[in-house]
Amino acid sequence: MKRKIIIIIWILLQVVCFSNAQKKCIDSCAVINKWSNLGSIIISPNGKYVAYSTNVSGQKFSTLVLQSTNRKWEREFYKTPISNMKFITNDSKNAIFFKSNDTLCISTLGTSIIEDIPKVSSVKYSKNCNANWIAYMINSSDGKLIVRNINNNEIFYFTNVIDYDFCEIGTSMIIKKSDKEKYSSNESIMQFNLLNLTVKTIWEGHNIDNLILYPDGSKLAFTSETQNIKGNTKYIFFYQIGMNMAKQVSDSSFNRMDDKLELSSILKFSKDGEALFITLKEKIDTPHKKNTVMVDVWSYFDTRLQSSQLKEASNKHNYLAVLQLRDERIIQLEHEDEFNYDVPNSQLLVYKRNGDVDQSESFWNPQFKYSIILESTKDGKRKDIQDNSDFLYTLSPSEKFIIYYDYNKMNFFVYQISTGEFRNITKSISTSWKLYDSEQPDAIYGSSGITGWTEDDKFVLIQDQYDIWKIDPTGIIDPQNITNGYGRRNNIVFHICNSELDEPINSKRLLLLSAFNRSNKYNGFFTTTLTQFGDPKYLTMGPYVYYLKEFGLGNAPIKSSKSNSYIISRESSTESPNYFYTKDFKSFTSLSDNFPERSYNWLSSELIKWETPGWGINDGILYKPENFDSSKKYPIIFHYYNKKAQLLNAFIRPGFCTGSINIPWFVSQGYLVFTPDIHFKVGETGECVRNTIESAANYLISRFAFIDKNRMGIQGFSFGGYHTNYLVTHTNIFAAAMVGAGYSDLISVYGGVNKESGVGNQQFIEKSGIGMGLTLWGSPERYINNSPIFKVDKVVTPLLMMNNIQDAAVDFSQAMEFFNALRRLGKRVWLLQYDDGGHGVLGKSAIDYTIRINQFFDHYLKGTAAPRWMTRGIKATQKGIDSGFDLDSIVPPPSIIIDVAN
Repeated sequence: MKRKIIIIIWILLQVVCFSNAQKKCIDSCAVINKWSNLGSIIISPNGKYVAYSTNVSGQKFSTLVLQSTNRKWEREFYKTPISNMKFITNDSKNAIFFKSNDTLCISTLGTSIIEDIPKVSSVKYSKNCNANWIAYMINSSDGKLIVRNINNNEIFYFTNVIDYDFCEIGTSMIIKKSDKEKYSSNESIMQFNLLNLTVKTIWEGHNIDNLILYPDGSKLAFTSETQNIKGNTKYIFFYQIGMNMAKQVSDSSFNRMDDKLELSSILKFSKDGEALFITLKEKIDTPHKKNTVMVDVWSYFDTRLQSSQLKEASNKHNYLAVLQLRDERIIQLEHEDEFNYDVPNSQLLVYKRNGDVDQSESFWNPQFKYSIILESTKDGKRKDIQDNSDFLYTLSPSEKFIIYYDYNKMNFFVYQISTGEFRNITKSISTSWKLYDSEQPDAIYGSSGITGWTEDDKFVLIQDQYDIWKIDPTGIIDPQNITNGYGRRNNIVFHICNSELDEPINSKRLLLLSAFNRSNKYNGFFTTTLTQFGDPKYLTMGPYVYYLKEFGLGNAPIKSSKSNSYIISRESSTESPNYFYTKDFKSFTSLSDNFPERSYNWLSSELIKWETPGWGINDGILYKPENFDSSKKYPIIFHYYNKKAQLLNAFIRPGFCTGSINIPWFVSQGYLVFTPDIHFKVGETGECVRNTIESAANYLISRFAFIDKNRMGIQGFSFGGYHTNYLVTHTNIFAAAMVGAGYSDLISVYGGVNKESGVGNQQFIEKSGIGMGLTLWGSPERYINNSPIFKVDKVVTPLLMMNNIQDAAVDFSQAMEFFNALRRLGKRVWLLQYDDGGHGVLGKSAIDYTIRINQFFDHYLKGTAAPRWMTRGIKATQKGIDSGFDLDSIVPPPSIIIDVAN
């Protein structure tokens, strides 16, 4: 029966689309079996070659492409594994990859020479070594490992190998072996020095695990089990060059620890190699006493809700600690009610909670405040920095300063560790550090943020809403706007490409900046320096997405390690992402030619600007099909979630609907789709939605004759689902509405908890997403006015709902409240509930969901016959048996009176 249902779904997905004279519409075949995608790309150190893969949706293999960046040489390898690891050697002469699941291939770049190595299960490469060493395991009963120098073809063999790895700089490797020949459970670790080609056994023991190499290969740490009077116990072992064997960290080191804790894992060596950062975990609790009643006792003086406590009780906490290798002291760096965000080095910032309070209650519960402590990882000495704070603190890379944003004073401050002095480093700058376009009440807590530090912590670079500032943390040198205000003057936001907070920025090098024009949504690149004053240098801008860090779109440029060569990805609404080669970011050589959309009736995007009541000029995107004919009338679907105009030039991959509608799917089938930005005012979320969507609809139908005002639909999911529920209770201009996982009653949500985390919903409703701004008891009318359930009798728009019982974010009761009221009032409403769904659906359920949305909108916006599941319903006894997709031509589409003016 299941097979029959799948076949029916497949057939329906084919007939849902209509063919046009030239190109097909997006259908299930395109989504599942034909859509090609680009995989990751690497560039050779000399910048002359690249390797990347392409794969087709639903297939188990990919095509690997080796190519010269001047496009004069290219090789393709078909049916390579999708999860293909690929390397280009340090001398830029060879590419190494899996040709099939167990055939390793070494291809000499620029030639037709290839070498196939069969029966290989894994491979690793010494990435940073002048000599090109490769190691690979052979699929054999004796666990054979081959280590080979590609330059001179020198080969070494090892047997009974379990695991292996190169050190970071590639000068040595470790090999973990099992002693199968001795018929024992023993394991051993060997170090293979690739400089002098010597092999040394450094430990034999049981259950060796968690191997950590120091970057230069001179030191190694691991865990192994040792028998004692308590049974098998996991210990840390340490080895460094010059020692005969690895050394076990003594029992006394662990005996001095809290007896409720035990070793969990080794994290990493300290930068100087003198210490190991480790984690300690709580020991397994004793079982519950027999005959004890399992009851949750909720109390008003609990610092955290019972639901939150219960969630955490199942996840034992790990505590950061450090093992000083010289004297084998273990220093516990974190204790109960403490946490940290930074990567530990010689110092660590520790946050100590005043009380065990959930962060979601921080806006009202004073016990959430914490103390900031600077702790030495050398000896565990602590220094109190600040009490009763809820700011986010960061330690500078050279550990000279602690920096944070004070949202009350709306400025950045540093604490200078050497002097103990606090300093406002941005007080002389007249700008806004707040996140752009963030309008919820809790937006004050955030900032655009720190983008990097220069060497030795001399300057910190901080982002405002447009430009980047270079600021002296000592306050001696005046702040400098390194983009010279160009961003604010031209409505462009800049970000530094490839900057990392824990790695210093070279103050002498040219800085590559990504740029985004907020007016026309163009993206591109500029350069600037930290030493010269003036406008940044323009390189390129266009209607594309290259890299938009602010929105998580595109990819950062990839630079070759030994040349000034870059690989960038570029996409637009009409073109799939593709790779390009450049040396100057002005001229680009196309490397890939992946354009699956050219075989289908694709889409175009147009930026629309209109006046929104209570806000001003607003942005939205109008998507039209490639075969658009302005002389025809088109149905339109308004789709929304917060703000989407930044996606104007983003490529939207076709797929099944998982919550929101898939825009290419519906546009390809002859729908227009409009996605407006929605701007919010505190306490007026619902009316802001209505003002935006209604004004957009009225503007579009007044400007464009090709939009059919009688065939307008709306669709939203999650926060956008709440928008839909509000709209259908406050406007009657839409012919159909579809809501996925939307709130209907803010009062009941406000008092509830998130099923996944156990934390309360008050913060989300009051301060974050919904943005009521006041408590329920402080302004009950605000909650009533913004809750769709109280206007449910006003609904005239047919509504399709999707909410799932397993949804942890939006409780199913929200759907039941709304559906039961609508049903009692005789409103046209359908509710879908997927057993395997959560906050959305995947897999076969997504296919089913897509069909039903399609049929629903086709019925009300195109006038096609309604499917049987809409006209007659599906009995519970037929669940999983009868999908009801077949069209019911007996029941005509109901007539709907649409009042556009009101």
